[in-house]
Amino acid sequence: MALSRADIVQAALHLLDEVGLEGLSLRGLATKLGVKAATLYWHVKNKQELIDEMAAAMMATAWQHDVPKPTEPWDAWLTWVARTQRAGMLSRRDGALLAVRSSQTDDQWEAMEGLLHLLQRDGLSLDDAMHGVGALTNFVLGSTLEEQQAAGRDEAVANTRQPGTFPLSARALTGAKDFDAMFDHGLALILDGMRQRVKDS
Repeated sequence: MALSRADIVQAALHLLDEVGLEGLSLRGLATKLGVKAATLYWHVKNKQELIDEMAAAMMATAWQHDVPKPTEPWDAWLTWVARTQRAGMLSRRDGALLAVRSSQTDDQWEAMEGLLHLLQRDGLSLDDAMHGVGALTNFVLGSTLEEQQAAGRDEAVANTRQPGTFPLSARALTGAKDFDAMFDHGLALILDGMRQRVKDS
């Protein structure tokens, strides 16, 4: 049966789970599919195009769940966007790194346009809206990237802590293992700051 572009992307995502983004190659993907590497170039012109397609496919399912109504306030929308982005990236090994290395798509620009419209509708200036969305995006990508990298670190790193010498740091680091709580805390801080901007405007 002939390969489709969708078949190749799904196989690439499965390979990503096995070897990580640094281990992903078109040659390795061709081997997994049982074809010659040249066959893949009929569907994707290079690794960057494959990464772009993989990132889009990774997020596609996540975006379909629990979408707020158009009448919902801006902070409900940004909360959904942040949590959905994180869930999508956590669904795959190196998902955050995959998202960072992917190119901006027309769909993403369209989503940005819609968010900026909502934020302006509810009282934020265009500059505050853009800076707020940028801060939120950077936080989601950065925190998810850190979470995925921490999961793969050698446990020996944790054993280098000196709780007797640095008791406050040791207690804080113990709490830092709860990535869900850390994410919710950071998200709340950003949204609270944006809400204050609305009040001040």
